[in-house]
Amino acid sequence: MEHIMKSNKETGLRWMYGVPDQLMFTLAKMNGSFADFGNRVDPETIQELEQEITACRLGPVVSIGSGEDPILKLGRIMVEEAWMMATRVYLYTGLCEANSLDARVVKVQKVFVRYLGGVKARRNPDSFLVYPIAILGVAATWPADQTTLLTRLWGILECNRPGTVGNDIVRMLNDIWARTTARSAVWADVRSACLRITGM
Repeated sequence: MEHIMKSNKETGLRWMYGVPDQLMFTLAKMNGSFADFGNRVDPETIQELEQEITACRLGPVVSIGSGEDPILKLGRIMVEEAWMMATRVYLYTGLCEANSLDARVVKVQKVFVRYLGGVKARRNPDSFLVYPIAILGVAATWPADQTTLLTRLWGILECNRPGTVGNDIVRMLNDIWARTTARSAVWADVRSACLRITGM
C-alpha cells in the first residue's frame, strides 16, 4: 500500500475521479475514524490528518507531458486542489463537528469558489469536480457561492439527467441549502439529504 501512496503513476482512482492516491488513503482513514469514533476523534489524530493533506499538496501535482495543452494542465491542477480542499472540509465538518460558519471551513470554501471562478467551465475538468463540489457545497452558505456551484454542476450532462448520481448530488445540495437558511449546515445534513433524495 505504501508503494502505491508514494507512486506518481496513474495507478489508482486519479484517472476516474481525479483524486490523488495518497489523498484517497487519507480519506479512507478519515472515513474509518468517523465510523469508529464519530466526531470524537482525538486532537492528535486530527493534526496527523491535516499534515497528511498538506503532504499531498507538497508532492508532484500532476504528471504532465511537455506538449500537453495548458488548459488541460490547469484543469488537472484545479481538480487536485479541489480534492484537497474537499478533504479538509470533510475533516473539519465530519471529524471536528465544525459547521459551515466555522472559520476554517469558510476559508477553504471561499478559496475553492475563487479558484473555480478562475477556471473556464468545460466538461474536463468539471466532470471531475462533481464529488468535491458535493462536499464543499455543504459549506456554501452564501447564495452567490451556491449559484456558482450549481451553475458548474448544471453544465455537466450527468447532473441534468434524473436518476443519475450527479443529479442526486444537485438535489441533495439544494435540499441542504433549503433546510439551513436559518442555521449553519453540519455534516449530519448530508446524511439527512441523502435519505430524503435517494431513500438510502
